[in-house]
Amino acid sequence: AMGDKMDPMVIGNAKCPRCFGKDWNPSQYGVMYEFNKKAWMDGRIFSMWIRQFDKLQQRRLRGTDRQAWLLLDNSSTHIIP
Repeated sequence: AMGDKMDPMVIGNAKCPRCFGKDWNPSQYGVMYEFNKKAWMDGRIFSMWIRQFDKLQQRRLRGTDRQAWLLLDNSSTHIIP
């Protein structure tokens, strides 16, 4: 089976975690990083992520007969504002 993967998303509570240093760039390590006070997924982060997912799938699947499935639970954060 052929599969495509997105970079994993990490949600923390610091804009730039001290342990990684001042010049830390998460994209260098193949990670999407977002932050908020509680380090939880929220509507803003989910909305940004789902839009990136959609753009990526449109590029990957254009001109093919492949489809993408995205399964989500019923979390209140999975609503696009």
